[in-house]
Amino acid sequence: MTIRNSNFTSISANRGGFSFSSGLATQATTSSIQYIGPIFFSAISAKTAGGGFYYDHPMMSVNMKTFISLSDCHVSNGNGGVFYLS
Repeated sequence: MTIRNSNFTSISANRGGFSFSSGLATQATTSSIQYIGPIFFSAISAKTAGGGFYYDHPMMSVNMKTFISLSDCHVSNGNGGVFYLS
């Protein structure tokens, strides 16, 4: 997936306010997300983990080599105020 030149505001979820990915260690499928900026995130939150981004997928490739602005990105109760990486 490619996310290009975007502005995201007021997004909330149980895990990974903006982006959630979970996979098994034995899963053979490689997934990728590429951010091409500028990208702006504001008021992104999660209830239990990974305020903005929750990645628990051993075959996930994430490319954030661009300008990204984060403001008010948090988790209400749990781990990973901005990122939860496992």
